[in-house]
Amino acid sequence: MKTSKYGINKVTITVTSSLGDLTEIYEIEVERQKDANNYLLMLYTSHGNLIPNFEKDFLEYTVEVANNISEIEVFVESEDPSCQVTGTGKHNLEIGENTIYVTVTTSDLIERIYILTINRAKRTENYLLSLIATTESYTHEIQPEFDKEVQEYIINVPSDVHLVNLSGRISEGASVTGLEDYAIYGKEKETIIKVTSEAGEPREYKVKIIRELDTNNHLTNIIPSSGAFEEEFIYGKEEYNLILDEDVTELSFEVQVESIYASVSGNEKQPVPKRRIYKNNNSNSRKWRYKKLHNTHNKTSNKQ
Repeated sequence: MKTSKYGINKVTITVTSSLGDLTEIYEIEVERQKDANNYLLMLYTSHGNLIPNFEKDFLEYTVEVANNISEIEVFVESEDPSCQVTGTGKHNLEIGENTIYVTVTTSDLIERIYILTINRAKRTENYLLSLIATTESYTHEIQPEFDKEVQEYIINVPSDVHLVNLSGRISEGASVTGLEDYAIYGKEKETIIKVTSEAGEPREYKVKIIRELDTNNHLTNIIPSSGAFEEEFIYGKEEYNLILDEDVTELSFEVQVESIYASVSGNEKQPVPKRRIYKNNNSNSRKWRYKKLHNTHNKTSNKQ
């Protein structure tokens, strides 16, 4: 058997028939390449470890790095120093998956490609970094003083406040729900501010907005179902004389309150004694009463 040389070699194959009268000749060109040593002797990175451990015949590796690693450097050494290697050096890392190709090329341009998949972890920070409660241009006090580690807060607002905006800053890369406008028509409003990290880990902050009780229990008008007051209704005046015809046996009042949160009692239909002046004394003896919703400070009267 003849040993072929590097490069192009011609091989002649002759086929003769059994009678020896016919001969067919085949010529084949065979290219023998030089030994191609395009293996790496070592491969490693500045951060993390190769998974699996490096073996020159294995071409694909994974490296896990922390979120704060934004750059990685690839180091190699080829078995044949004459090979050209690309893909080494420093590489910027995006959050998530990054692919680096390390190519080893012989002088005859025969390539071997090693593939590195660098997984940069997502951010795990899920903090609310600040919290501000405002109504138009006014900023409300938050109790206790804000601290990102504290997860429950109370905000006291005046009785005339019906809309509070919650705003704030969150950790980089995180998302948030609950920083928005809140309409408040009752005594209090509870809400949850939820901050979710880039990695999907949630953190909840509980906020309770408490509206001060409205102490306004004034009427702006009183209209009797029968008869007439001796004088027109005057805001702040609490004593009136009402003149009724003798045949009136029942009486009720239509009232208008200054505060929408006030409630009224004593204005409902009630019997009236005959032959006497029906008098309402609102200073110490009030025939009807009115009060703010949830307000325990009631003004009560007795009939004269």
